[in-house]
Amino acid sequence: MRTHDVLIIITLLATVSSAASTDRLRFDSLRRGQREVSVYWAAAESHRIPRRTTELTTFQLVKVRMGNFVSPREEYAMEVAAAQERENPKNDGFVVVGSYRRFFAIRGCTALAFDAGFGVMCFEKRLISQSTRINFTEHLGLSLHYAIGAKTTVAASYVFSHNSNAGLRLPNLGINASIWSIGVCFYP
Repeated sequence: MRTHDVLIIITLLATVSSAASTDRLRFDSLRRGQREVSVYWAAAESHRIPRRTTELTTFQLVKVRMGNFVSPREEYAMEVAAAQERENPKNDGFVVVGSYRRFFAIRGCTALAFDAGFGVMCFEKRLISQSTRINFTEHLGLSLHYAIGAKTTVAASYVFSHNSNAGLRLPNLGINASIWSIGVCFYP
């Protein structure tokens, strides 16, 4: 599925949801125990950081995120993603990340959050600058959420991610990447 197709689907979902519901979710009404289920499409591109990294890679992900609010502004979640390297379409992988989200700016139907996570990623073949197929991943990012219905929001996020095998095997230059994602979140 191309980026253009995903954006059209998300736009249609947003239009249908907002037309069907004049009552929208307010982020200040979230409570402890509230659940979230999200579906994201993401694109990632590596950086030439550290400088000795000469190869670049890009990959795309489809991510499902399941979270639980431990307070009105804090959420812990598990993210599971299917990934594919663009330069090598036969190099599929998966990513599992435990994450923390803190909403720090809430204005009614709009919210801004800080995201952090740590997990593991595994590909069929090794990624650039890595000597292993299994690597650790950690990320920091920001996400913007906008309510389009009583239990539905759209979200866009930017994450800076570092992936490496933690020095278990050389070479281990690590992959630093920017990940842009867009998704739909449901609060059942």
